[in-house]
Amino acid sequence: MRAETAQLRLDGAQRERFMRDGFLFPIRILSRDAANAARERVLVLLDERDGDPGMDDFLGYKTNLVLRWVDDIVHTPQLLEAMSDLLGPDLLLWSCSFVVKAPRSAGRYTWHQDATYWGMEPPSGVSAWIALGDVGPENGGLRCLPGLHVRGQLAHVNTFADDVMLPRGQAIRDLDEVTLERAVDVRLSSGEASFHHVFTPHASGPNPSGAWRIGLQAVLIPTSVRHRGGRESAMLVRGRDDFGHFESEPRPLADRDPAARAAHRAAMIRMGTWQAEQELRDPEPDALTD
Repeated sequence: MRAETAQLRLDGAQRERFMRDGFLFPIRILSRDAANAARERVLVLLDERDGDPGMDDFLGYKTNLVLRWVDDIVHTPQLLEAMSDLLGPDLLLWSCSFVVKAPRSAGRYTWHQDATYWGMEPPSGVSAWIALGDVGPENGGLRCLPGLHVRGQLAHVNTFADDVMLPRGQAIRDLDEVTLERAVDVRLSSGEASFHHVFTPHASGPNPSGAWRIGLQAVLIPTSVRHRGGRESAMLVRGRDDFGHFESEPRPLADRDPAARAAHRAAMIRMGTWQAEQELRDPEPDALTD
């Protein structure tokens, strides 16, 4: 088992690896005990989905707005100080969600780049994928292709394949076998994170194991970034925002209280990514606003 010593800043070698490869791991964010406790809370919420129609959106979009303990995780110094070494001192949290695969799930993620449908200008940002439970290829963990982020945006196609967990089944169009042979398996102990650039191609396979694979993904961007699709909202988590490109999101005071639910709903209505994915599932987008 790897040591649980957390570091607040990335060293020079780690920064160089991220710049070279487009991803970096492992980075200790939470202790194993804290991560496993968070995992148990997620499992309870997964069991509650049938009784709460809003649970899928709470878990899948801007989760930090509606769950106070998730908000605490994304404000940990271990995360924010490391991110500031890559993105600068002023940081917005644009997206935060649980990424889960059920036991013995055939669901997979095709090779894709996060920037493809996010609409950020300039396309700058880093995704932190925090493991809640040990993660690796045996349960559908991430795989990354090193160095391809320097090519910028690659062409994608929408496959709409049933076993692909991305809403459009989007996949990078042209990846040759030589490139794919360079793929790196991201192995994480519970509480560790991987960071990847918005242009880093990444994918993951099915989860043949008998347990849930659970990760918490947080997307951080510099405050200078704007959204091409309109004025969305984000949470200032470090430094100051001298640009004001995003509406400010409040921190929740309690889990799923009325104020937290209202803030979450308002953020969802502004969020173009959520609206587009809803339209794929719901042929009547007018029903999204109540």
